[in-house]
Amino acid sequence: MLTAGIVDWGTSNLEAVKNLLRKSGYDPAIATPNSTFDYDLIVMPGVGEYQNAMTYLEANGYHHPLVSAIKNNIPTLGICLGFQILGNFSQESPGIRGLGVLDSECARIRTGGILGWRPLNCYLEDFFFHNHIYGFYEVEDDFYTVKDNDGFVSLAIKDFLVGLQFHPEKSQTAGVKLLNKIKSEVWKH
Repeated sequence: MLTAGIVDWGTSNLEAVKNLLRKSGYDPAIATPNSTFDYDLIVMPGVGEYQNAMTYLEANGYHHPLVSAIKNNIPTLGICLGFQILGNFSQESPGIRGLGVLDSECARIRTGGILGWRPLNCYLEDFFFHNHIYGFYEVEDDFYTVKDNDGFVSLAIKDFLVGLQFHPEKSQTAGVKLLNKIKSEVWKH
């Protein structure tokens, strides 16, 4: 069975993420900074506040191992906040640096925030659960992206890195279908 290491910064909905991963054929566990290369997939879940997440990652030695794993093409999934911290900065926490894997800044959603079910057109036509007030409006040109009707990036893929601005773990069967599609088409698992 494939393994998935979940980065836990203390506020995420880990059981829902573990359940999604199990339904997609992964054996989930909590990753440590020293174990990021030991998994078939690294997952950065998406509940919490930008500054708290980055402070936790820095204080507990995750920053450099995560960046190194991503740069070494370890399949990585960033969900909502886990996607946002891949960038350089976020308007949510001015002055706090992200992981810097994406050369972009996370901005406040122009409509004030997104809560509820929204379609993901193009990659997998289904509805997914969104709950956020920050997101990327642009990422680097070499990423495959799908934008929401409000103009923010809902999905970004480059090599083995996948960022989702929504919650597949809260999206019921659509989330499982999406993860299975990414698993076979992007990560080749």
